[in-house]
Amino acid sequence: IGVYPSILMLQQVNVIDQVPKFMDYLGFKDAISIGLKNNPDLKSKYQDITTSNYDVKIANSKRLPQVEADMNYQKIDKDIANTLQPENIITGRISLNQLIFSDAANANVQIRKMNMQITESQYNQGERDYIYDIAVAYLDVLQLNAQLQIQRSNYDLVKEFLNVAKIKYEVGSSGVQDVYRWESSLSESLSSIARIQGAIKAKEASLNRLLNVSVENTYTYQRLQDLSNSFFVGKDLLANYLYGEKARKNLLEFLMAGAKLNSPELYQVQKGIEILQREYKTAQRENYLPQIQAFGEYDKNNIIREPWGRGGGGQIDQYWKVGVGAVLPLIKGGETVYTMKQKDSQIKSTEYQKRDLENSIDQTVAQQFAVLLADYVQTYTTKIATENAKKNLNIVKNLYAQGSVTITDLIDARNSALSAELNEVIANYNLLGSAVGLEKIYGDYLILKSPQEQKELLNQLTSLMEK
Repeated sequence: IGVYPSILMLQQVNVIDQVPKFMDYLGFKDAISIGLKNNPDLKSKYQDITTSNYDVKIANSKRLPQVEADMNYQKIDKDIANTLQPENIITGRISLNQLIFSDAANANVQIRKMNMQITESQYNQGERDYIYDIAVAYLDVLQLNAQLQIQRSNYDLVKEFLNVAKIKYEVGSSGVQDVYRWESSLSESLSSIARIQGAIKAKEASLNRLLNVSVENTYTYQRLQDLSNSFFVGKDLLANYLYGEKARKNLLEFLMAGAKLNSPELYQVQKGIEILQREYKTAQRENYLPQIQAFGEYDKNNIIREPWGRGGGGQIDQYWKVGVGAVLPLIKGGETVYTMKQKDSQIKSTEYQKRDLENSIDQTVAQQFAVLLADYVQTYTTKIATENAKKNLNIVKNLYAQGSVTITDLIDARNSALSAELNEVIANYNLLGSAVGLEKIYGDYLILKSPQEQKELLNQLTSLMEK
């Protein structure tokens, strides 16, 4: 009867009337939340923050009272023991030390706190990069699913053309070669569907690995039109302000300033400068700020009062002492001077690195912004191309049915329409990919903000672009 099952269909058929497997819905924000919650690398970085916090506590503990107790037992040959030196002696001592002032200790606490802030920044950097990886994987799956729908529509269209070719052959208005060519196109279409389905499985496996769940999981996903408002530089904003030179400049300057303000790398470099400055100040103060410490000590000799062996009747001795000590290094062979010069050189070197990083951030933002604008233009031009290609296909299809054009004309028109649709889908998802890439560089994601924060940010951008 002219109907035959494809290999692709046979692979999917298991049991007649089997209930379809329910697929969980996975929204864009859901994927990010699951990934951040399950990622072991982020969990490890979070433990690094806890470790750094304990480093601060350990450094602080050096400024708290330090209490020590010790006890000693001494035995002397009984033949030489006498009343002044018992045969058995047990002595005990308790000492208390309290640091009153030490600039080095204060600096150590401050440096440990800044190191903890650097660790927190590294965690934030890892989180930002991980969100981007999840977003790209999610968008890749959506893009492939969109391509799959187009290829399935193309498959149905080719089947329709095949039926027309068969009818024309049966009535003698065309040759059998048209039937063969459409059957060949049908096979190619099935091959494209199978290839994309395989690519979807591979991309879903990559997404599941990022989410740290079973690689076999499959989902239903958020629609493209629902994702359009997930990024603060989206189609609506670009459509309204793309052609204003001043608006583009204002937006670019806003993105550059935000990228530098939110940059974990720049923050870490700045904290490194502050650490070096504190170490420089500590070396500078070393010759005129002493370390001051209070101490107290209680000693008790011959703790055992009753005679214990020969000479046990000696007098029991106990005493205490307290005091305050100060240490001020006057000359350390030039070490202090050289340390200051070393820190000064390190500070200048790190400041140059900071400037270079700032320039690099500005350049990266400008490049990504240019890619975003180009991708937006592509969404506009590919949409027009798709509309025209579909109109042309409809015209040629009717002409082919009437016998006015050849099958070659119809195949060309169909290929042009298919290519235009695929290019439009790719362009739209490229725009979203560029938008999430720009947010990664900027250092903040609209999707993670509350509805009120999203509204405030979008209002700020709108106001900025209207200036």
